[in-house]
Amino acid sequence: MIKRSISTILSIVIAFLIQTCLLRYLPTGRATIDLLLLITCIYGYMRGEYAGLITGMLCGLTLDIFYSGGLGLYTLIYVYTGYLNGLCNRFFEENDFKKPLALIFFSELAYLLLYFLLFYVFNNNFNFSDYAQKRMLPELLLTCVSAVVIYPLLLLLEVRVINYDPEEEERNKRNLARSVEREVKG
Repeated sequence: MIKRSISTILSIVIAFLIQTCLLRYLPTGRATIDLLLLITCIYGYMRGEYAGLITGMLCGLTLDIFYSGGLGLYTLIYVYTGYLNGLCNRFFEENDFKKPLALIFFSELAYLLLYFLLFYVFNNNFNFSDYAQKRMLPELLLTCVSAVVIYPLLLLLEVRVINYDPEEEERNKRNLARSVEREVKG
């Protein structure tokens, strides 16, 4: 559990630093690779809805603190993204790359459509074709291509280094629920 927490926080910090310090210098116009969304989707898919929710909250808070005028908007989007990807955890297979890639594609697409609605439409900018050409399609493509590289790395970290055992995680949840139930009754 501690290894997973440390790896999650370290992944978020590294992804945020790469996304903000290095990737903005790529000649891609307004489009960038959304590494924090990638991490939220991947950890939600590999670890379940609770882990996806927590990872999404940390990634969203990071973006809200550094890029948003107020707290909450990015956090809300990323929490839902992590949770919804976590619901697909029951379909997790180590050797299948199609499912996580599809989840990342649809998560990024939903994020970009919400971004257009919240930051363009509400500011009276209805030029969707310009947004789709210059930001949405390139960012969708860049994020999906980078997922092909990042997903195996995070999977290797999860399976080989952390030695994650889903059965042990389930036992820990049951034991925690029992102890809370005893505390409430007792």
